[in-house]
Amino acid sequence: MKKTIITLAAITLIAAVIFFLHRGGEEITVKVLAAEKGEILSTLSATGKVVSREEAGISAAVPALVKAVLVEEGERVEAGAVLTLLDDREPQEKAKAAAESVHEAEEKVRLLQRDSEALAAVYAAGGASRQSVEDARSNLAIARAAAGRALAELHGARVILDKLRVKAPFTGIVTRKSINPGEWAASGVAIFTLAKENRREIEVMVDESDSGLVKTGQEALLSSDAFPGISWAEQVQEVATAVRKEGAANSIKVRVGCGEKAPDLKLGQQVDAKIRTAYRTGIVKLPFDVLISQGGKTFVAMVKSGIIDLLPVVTGIEDAVSVEIVSGLSAGEEVILPEGKPLKAGERVKTVTRVPARP
Repeated sequence: MKKTIITLAAITLIAAVIFFLHRGGEEITVKVLAAEKGEILSTLSATGKVVSREEAGISAAVPALVKAVLVEEGERVEAGAVLTLLDDREPQEKAKAAAESVHEAEEKVRLLQRDSEALAAVYAAGGASRQSVEDARSNLAIARAAAGRALAELHGARVILDKLRVKAPFTGIVTRKSINPGEWAASGVAIFTLAKENRREIEVMVDESDSGLVKTGQEALLSSDAFPGISWAEQVQEVATAVRKEGAANSIKVRVGCGEKAPDLKLGQQVDAKIRTAYRTGIVKLPFDVLISQGGKTFVAMVKSGIIDLLPVVTGIEDAVSVEIVSGLSAGEEVILPEGKPLKAGERVKTVTRVPARP
């Protein structure tokens, strides 16, 4: 009985040793690829629209009710074209009264001038006094001054009437209309935006978190769904110094050129932009999915003497699929593809399969 117990204990011990040895020595199969030397072009994708470098917000010179709107968004207008008519009933009445005053004043001047000339002739013949002639001339001067004031009032009334006709200051495209008949046009508040056609550029909105990557002079590859299969290169001309808040999003306005290479884009048309933020050649690079993040640091897994080793690396710029390895790894060194599996330092490797570098 005692011998049987000892035998069972021995078997149990051996089984436990075998279990732990097998567990600790479990071998895995991995795929590896070599770090390659090459180039990385880092781009930032954003959506923009065609705008004009020269545009003007047009407002009513005097506050008034809108009587009629004569243009729509997207319409081309000539310089001086009337965009909207404001309520002019009261100014029209004032202009009519002023015109009547001018007519009466001018008629009075005509009559007094005739009388003054006639009296001067009588005086010359000795039939009137000098004082009567001087009085006639004084009355004529007063009438002429009154006529001048009436004419000035008429001119002022006509200026007001003209201001109630909101006009285009130059030839261009109406890119925004924010007023309708029956609404109130406040003085100084833009009710139209007018843009010059031949001063096009691309306005791209970049997320605030990416704004530090964009610099003037960088190349931007542009395309538009309106012109399938066509792309062209322009340059970043300006990066705004202030953040624009639109709802919960914060963005930076980036101005990109729109030169002779561009197709016949219309103002307001949408454009897709890929801004070239960084480019390096002759660097070591790896696919993103070989990187392992632990404790705020970046590692790659390697096979050394049949054991997995985690090697810390420093990364640099990146493109859509690859990342630059600044330090910690040389071109040609092989790293493990995790393929979604957790890799631990010290694990044994049974089989290594080499895969070619990705294009």
